[in-house]
Amino acid sequence: RLARFRLPAGFVASIYLLGNGALHLVLEFMRADDTLYIGPLRWTQIVELAEIMLAASVLLYLRAAHTRIVREKSL
Repeated sequence: RLARFRLPAGFVASIYLLGNGALHLVLEFMRADDTLYIGPLRWTQIVELAEIMLAASVLLYLRAAHTRIVREKSL
């Protein structure tokens, strides 16, 4: 029964990276130390935003590839 819902390779890792980046981004707003600011954001917040965007794009790619494979199998 669960075999129908197999996750594509890399899906769990992408979810982890997305959640990790989001939580670290929120935590960075609470830090009180002095660090390099680039515009209104800390450099670590910019890195976390890049991580979130990368994980989201990988998830979208995996979803599209998985959908294509499922459609090909059903034909």
